[in-house]
Amino acid sequence: GNGSYVSLFEISPVHEGRFVTYRKLDRNLVEFRIFKPDARMISLVGDFNNWNPENDLLEKGPDGIWRIQKRLGRGTHRYKYIIDGRWHPDYNNNSSASDEMGSVCSLVRIQ
Repeated sequence: GNGSYVSLFEISPVHEGRFVTYRKLDRNLVEFRIFKPDARMISLVGDFNNWNPENDLLEKGPDGIWRIQKRLGRGTHRYKYIIDGRWHPDYNNNSSASDEMGSVCSLVRIQ
C-alpha cells in the first residue's frame, strides 16, 4: 500500500588486474600479492623472515595472482619476491629502499 520496492542483484567478482601489490587486511595482517601467471614458484623474503626463501611460499590463484598472508610487527619491513629463482622487488609498490647488498627492495610499514 505504500509503494515500496525490493531489488535483488548479484555482485560480480572483482578482478584485481595485473598491478597488485600488498594490502593490509587488519592492523598487522598483510596480504602480499603479485601477478605472475606464468611463474612456477614464488616465495616472499624479507627482514621479517631473515631473507629465507623457504619460509614463505605464495599460492597461485586462478586469476594468476600469487598470495600469502603474514602477521608483521610494528615498524618498517623490507621485502622482495623470489620468482623462479630470481630476486625481484615489488614493482607495483612505490616505497623502496636498499638491502644489505645495495640492491632495491620494497617496503611495507605497520603502524
